[in-house]
Amino acid sequence: MPRIIKPAVGSFTASNITVDSSGRIVAASSGAGAANMVKTFARGTNGTATFTAQPTTTKLHLYMSGGGGGGGGANPYQVGKDGGFGGFGFFNVPVSQPFSVPFTVGAGGAGGTNTGPGGNPGSAGTASSFNTNLVANAGNGGGKTGQSDGTPGTLQNHTVAYINGNTLAEITGGHFSHEGKLVQEEANSLAPVVALQGTQSGGNLPAFLDDSRLKIAGTGGRQGFGPQFPAPVNGREGRDGSIVIYEDIG
Repeated sequence: MPRIIKPAVGSFTASNITVDSSGRIVAASSGAGAANMVKTFARGTNGTATFTAQPTTTKLHLYMSGGGGGGGGANPYQVGKDGGFGGFGFFNVPVSQPFSVPFTVGAGGAGGTNTGPGGNPGSAGTASSFNTNLVANAGNGGGKTGQSDGTPGTLQNHTVAYINGNTLAEITGGHFSHEGKLVQEEANSLAPVVALQGTQSGGNLPAFLDDSRLKIAGTGGRQGFGPQFPAPVNGREGRDGSIVIYEDIG
């Protein structure tokens, strides 16, 4: 049974304990403790800039997503394909002061138009990066009529990959709930009326995530559909990526 042989009276937080070669506790004191993580930075529009950590920061928790791919265009009687979601995940970043590094938030890809046989495919988004080596790649553009949905983006040098946008169940299970995802406003517009049930052949299109005016960073654009549906719509653009940063300064 270890016993304290050096006075150490009181209660201790984040304790520093010294144990001798016989397994006895010979000293105890309160340690410095671990600071709380505080969100200090968030950006959900594409572009390149520099991030500078607070002077007392020793580590960052970084959530990053690449740009979503644009939706594919359609022919008059069919629909195109949805754009792929940008890769999204968590990066644990140690900090050596002073710390100032470049970052890029990726852009969403353009939607494909309904012109030409079968329409045109959507464009891929662009990648987001932090300090050049941490990367959230973009989703690929959705194909035109008869092709495939855009594939989701991947991550490079990540700690945890939460979502790669593979399935609707995966997206709704975590895409909206995670603190690292950003909502992007759609200016001067209310949510459109969309059918939550129905079939495309009956002219009653089911809802898709991109129908909402509450836009989520890194979302792939919705497929286009031709004029034989209620109204012709080209493939929609993918959403810009995002970067959210927490620092251990709390």
